[in-house]
Amino acid sequence: MLYDKGNKETLTKRILGRARDYGMANPNGSTFDREFNKSEIELEIEKSEYMVGQSKRALMYPNGMTPDGQYTSPTVGVNPANVDPNKARDLAAENLVQYYWRRNRERTIKYRRIAERAEVAESLNAICDEGVYNNEVGESCSLMFHPDAPIGGKIKEKLATLFRFDVTRKLLDFKRNGWKIMRNILVEGRVFFEVIYHNERNEIIAVEPLPAENMIVVIQDGIIIGYRQMLDGQYTRGGLDQGKNYIDFSPNQVLYTDLGDEYHGPGGINDPRSILEEAVKPFNQLNAVEDAIVMYRIQWGSEKLVFKIDTGMMSPSKAEKHMADQSKVLSRKVDYNTSSGEIANYGRVIGLGEHYFISTSSRTTGSDISRLSSGENISNIDDLKYFKRQLVNAMHVPPGHVTALAGDGDNFSNGKIGEVTQSEVAFARMVHRYQEAVSHLLLRLYMMVLETKKEFSDDIKETEYYDIHFNKVNSFQNYIDSEVLTNNLNNYDAMVKHVRSDENPTGRLAPETALLVGLRLTDQQIADNDKFLRNDENKKNGEGNDSQ
Repeated sequence: MLYDKGNKETLTKRILGRARDYGMANPNGSTFDREFNKSEIELEIEKSEYMVGQSKRALMYPNGMTPDGQYTSPTVGVNPANVDPNKARDLAAENLVQYYWRRNRERTIKYRRIAERAEVAESLNAICDEGVYNNEVGESCSLMFHPDAPIGGKIKEKLATLFRFDVTRKLLDFKRNGWKIMRNILVEGRVFFEVIYHNERNEIIAVEPLPAENMIVVIQDGIIIGYRQMLDGQYTRGGLDQGKNYIDFSPNQVLYTDLGDEYHGPGGINDPRSILEEAVKPFNQLNAVEDAIVMYRIQWGSEKLVFKIDTGMMSPSKAEKHMADQSKVLSRKVDYNTSSGEIANYGRVIGLGEHYFISTSSRTTGSDISRLSSGENISNIDDLKYFKRQLVNAMHVPPGHVTALAGDGDNFSNGKIGEVTQSEVAFARMVHRYQEAVSHLLLRLYMMVLETKKEFSDDIKETEYYDIHFNKVNSFQNYIDSEVLTNNLNNYDAMVKHVRSDENPTGRLAPETALLVGLRLTDQQIADNDKFLRNDENKKNGEGNDSQ
C-alpha cells in the first residue's frame, strides 16, 4: 500500500482527530505544526502507519490511547454495557497523568536534595566542567557537517555562523547557561524549553525553560504528539479551556531532551530517572551513619559523671524528688537535630550529655562523684569514608575529582600516558554520553532556526547532515591525541620511503596509501588537504582560493 501524498496526515489532524480536544488550549499549536520539522513529522507518521510492534516510547498514553486506539483494563462489579468507553478511557488516562505528575514531582525534589550534598555537588560539577568547557573565545561547542552532506564551503561558513550566533549566543546564551543546562539534565534526567515564535517576523525570538517536574510527554503510536504542562492552579489565558489545570503544547513548541531509554523507569518516557538514582541508597545510608556518629560523639565524647547522692533516711518519694532536683541543677539533656545538625537545649551544664544519679545512704559510702571513661571508637571513621566512596562511586566519578576522597586510590595528575587510570578513561567516555543529550537539544533548536531562514535551500535542511562537537577539556585526552599523532607521523615517514615516485620508481606504495595507513587520514581529510594545497599554489600564482 503506497502512502497517499495527496491526503497527508498532519500532526494537527492527528492530535485533533484521534485525541479529540487535545491541544485546543494552545492557540499557537497549529502554527508550529505548519512551520517546523515538516519532513521529520511526515516520516514519523509514515513509520507509525507501517510499524507493527509497540515501541518503548509507546509505554505511556496520557490520552488513554493505545497503538490500536483502544484502552482495556479489568473491571470489578461494573456492567461494561453501561459504561461509556470514551469516559472510561479519559478517566483512566487522567488518573495516569496525575499519578506520573505526583511521582515526578516527588522524585525531582528527592534528586535536588541529593544534589545539594557536598560530595554529590562536587561530582556533578566535575562532570559539567568536563562536558561544557568554554575556549578562549567563549565557545564550548561547534557545528559539524557530515562528509557526504551536499553543502558547499561558503554555505558551511554561513551555517556555522548561524549556529554560533543565533543558537548558542542569541537564543540560549550557551556561554553562561550551557553548564547549567547540562547540570539540570544530570540532576532531573530531562529538560524542557518553550520555543517562542514571532509569526509576522518568521523568527524564533526566545526559548524559555519549563519546569521538568510538571511536564508530561504525550505519545501516540510511538510518536510524540505533544506535551502537557500540569499546573497547581487553573489555566484561563484568553478564555480558552477555563477550569483546566494544564496547558497543552504542540511537539514543535517544546524543546525536549533526556538521558535516553536506559534512564526510563517501568512507566517509559514519563517515568524518567536521573544519574542520581543509583546514589539514593548510599545517600540515605551516609546520612544515617553521619547522624549516628555525631550523636555517639555528643553522648560519649566526654567523660560521664556518676553522682552518688546521700539521701539519708528520706522516704522513697522524698528521695526521688531530691534526686530529680539535683539532676536538674547538675546536668541537662542534649537534643540533636538531624536535619540541620544543630544541638538544642543549651543551659547550665557540667558535661555534654546525661549523667548518672544514684541514691546512696550515709550508712554505706555517703555522697560521692566518680567518672566513666568516654567512648573508645570515637576516632574510627572508616565506615563514614566507606559510605562516602559508595556515594561517589554511584555517580561513576573517579575519586581524584572529589576533594572529600583525596588520597583514596590513584588520583588524576596531569594526564600523561602512564599516569591515567582506567577510571579516567571511563569517566571521559561517560561525559561524552551525557553530552549527547545536550547535543540533541542544540541540534533540534538549530534545525528550527534553519527552517525560518528562507535564503537556504530546503535540500540542506536535513538533521542527518549535522552534528554537534564539544571542546575537550580533559588534558589526558590531549596527551593521548598528541601521542597518537606522533606515532602516525613516524609511521608515515617510514612508509614514504616505499612510495612510488620519480626518485623511487620501484616503490610498492601509492601516496594515498601512506596517507590512509600511515597518517590514518580519512577520505574527507585527504580531500581537504588537497584543497589546502591547491589554495597555497593559487596564492603563490596570484589566483583566488579554491572554494570547492
